[in-house]
Amino acid sequence: MIFFIGAKNSGKRNLAIEEIGEDSFVADGNSTNIEEIYNSNVFCSINDYIKKGDFKVDNIVYGVKENALDIYEFIDGILSENKDIVITCDEVGAGIVPIDRALRDYRDVVGKMCQYIALKSDKVYRVTAGIKQRIK
Repeated sequence: MIFFIGAKNSGKRNLAIEEIGEDSFVADGNSTNIEEIYNSNVFCSINDYIKKGDFKVDNIVYGVKENALDIYEFIDGILSENKDIVITCDEVGAGIVPIDRALRDYRDVVGKMCQYIALKSDKVYRVTAGIKQRIK
């Protein structure tokens, strides 16, 4: 797995597609379902997919607790279907801490998820202004 992280619209998507090639099947966190994720070469904006659902990590729950999917199981499920996937995520942990509890939980779940993805990834890139910098 390869992981790109950076600010929104920083160039992650283009660099991820470039990593795989123009024939990539790209899933997008805003408009995709789990089967499309499993079948994609590139999964862009995983943070947007998390925002749509019910997820938990450790003792943090974003969404409805009874329906929440463990974030580590979610990532492991993706990897079991496609170990060579390229994933992009917007940096959501930098900046002001949200006042709203749900937004803090979202930020925390995404932050823990990013740590887990980075741990499992062969390569990790931080992207700024369309320039990638390898950090793992």
